[in-house]
Amino acid sequence: MNHHQLPNELASQLKSFDGTMASLDNFIKEVSDRLKRKRELIAGFETRLRKLLEQSHDGVFLLDKEWKITNVTSLKNYGYADEELFSNAIQLGHPEEAGKMKEFVQDMFDSKGITKQITCRLQAKSGEWRWIRSNVTNLLDEPGIDALVFNYEDITEELKLKRERELERKNRDALINSTPDLMWSLDENMRLVTCNEAFRKRIKATTGMYIKGGQMLIDRSRYSDDKLKKWEERYRRALGGEAFTVEDFYSNNSGVTWEETRLNPIYEEDMIIGVSCF
Repeated sequence: MNHHQLPNELASQLKSFDGTMASLDNFIKEVSDRLKRKRELIAGFETRLRKLLEQSHDGVFLLDKEWKITNVTSLKNYGYADEELFSNAIQLGHPEEAGKMKEFVQDMFDSKGITKQITCRLQAKSGEWRWIRSNVTNLLDEPGIDALVFNYEDITEELKLKRERELERKNRDALINSTPDLMWSLDENMRLVTCNEAFRKRIKATTGMYIKGGQMLIDRSRYSDDKLKKWEERYRRALGGEAFTVEDFYSNNSGVTWEETRLNPIYEEDMIIGVSCF
């Protein structure tokens, strides 16, 4: 065989991808270009997937067009076997959120390349309902993915703590509002943090204004210079670390009123962050 010639069976196959005859060099170049484009496509896909994984918190799962979860590893900590997780994903959601979830997923199927967030409940194998927050990205057009990508984090404990704090706040508000005594607190800048209803009513009666959190307590538009000077000195003493009690006498239509107020520094570790008054 002449080294400058090709076997007939090979030469007959040297056609470019558009069906025309091609020289060996052109054929090799065309194959090389296609392989290069394929490698670039794979590299792009790997980069995109790596970024998605870097953004994930507790895990990632994929949902295909048939609503099937196509990877299960990150959801195994909810107690399910593989075959159970491959079922229709809507079965794992809370019945009260089924309509919301269907609408959201359908909208995501129609939103190519878009990322949106959703918070919903997922039932663990034990029957416990867990709250998850997911950033969902439509990668249906990405070769090798062809699915919605859910980067999720379990926020059950976060929401539980938030509810406990809210309940604690409501209980505290109910407690301090059940007394006619004035109760309030301020931060290091002498801005009101919180107060009870008795304090609000006193401020309303003496200034005609409704006070709320974040407003300055040392406000020259509301009080006389003498009163401001007296209370500013008291607040500064407490902010300096001193806990003490003061007495005040007020004259009104009913006669003379005596009031006693206790000022205590509020600490966060070794730092004074405010003052409580009651």
